[in-house]
Amino acid sequence: MKITKSQLRQIIKEEVDTALGTSLEGRTHNFKVSHTDMDGRTIRPAYYLVNVPYNMLDTKMYERLKETHKSPERFLKPSMELLKKAGFDPGGMDAQYMDGDPPPPPKPPPIIDASTLI
Repeated sequence: MKITKSQLRQIIKEEVDTALGTSLEGRTHNFKVSHTDMDGRTIRPAYYLVNVPYNMLDTKMYERLKETHKSPERFLKPSMELLKKAGFDPGGMDAQYMDGDPPPPPKPPPIIDASTLI
């Protein structure tokens, strides 16, 4: 069986990705999800969508651009089905890929009881 150069390159890339652990299928992915208005501006606080498995990703843009970009993971998006299941309106959402875990929630402000100051 003959193998073309492009087929060989693809096989090598897949083997290297698997050896380095960069395959998308064996990992989960995190996203920062923001509500947006019609102009594309963020209008509501962000949510974090964490531990998204490969089968719940929209990988169309990633597959198209993975050969030409250094960090093609930024083109991953959660699927519309996942956003709907999570209770989001996919039409007004923007999801950004996150490297690593989301930041911890901020500490609540301290409560001062004024009656104790008298």
